[in-house]
Amino acid sequence: MPRMAARNRATIEGTLKRTPQAWKLKDGRKRAIFTIRTQRDNGKHDYIDCCAYGDIAESMEVIKPGKDIEISGWLMTFRQPDMEYKRTTLVVENWAYTGPIEPVGE
Repeated sequence: MPRMAARNRATIEGTLKRTPQAWKLKDGRKRAIFTIRTQRDNGKHDYIDCCAYGDIAESMEVIKPGKDIEISGWLMTFRQPDMEYKRTTLVVENWAYTGPIEPVGE
């Protein structure tokens, strides 16, 4: 995906709600979709829809639900033909674990 203007930037920290679902697009790149749960100061939660492409999508397939991560990217609003409303998604350019990481193979 092309880089967007600097004014359309978002970084969120939260918990991965479900395993990223990945598949190949017609052009051969991978696309992954997933949801991040964030917590507000008042204890309530928001659920943020996210998607990733290419190498980022592939790298996200290994994250298990419940892991704390930080993601950054840009916001994209779209409407699919069967939808009556618009939807905003965070398109991920970078991600990192923010909580403890379990050793591989243990």
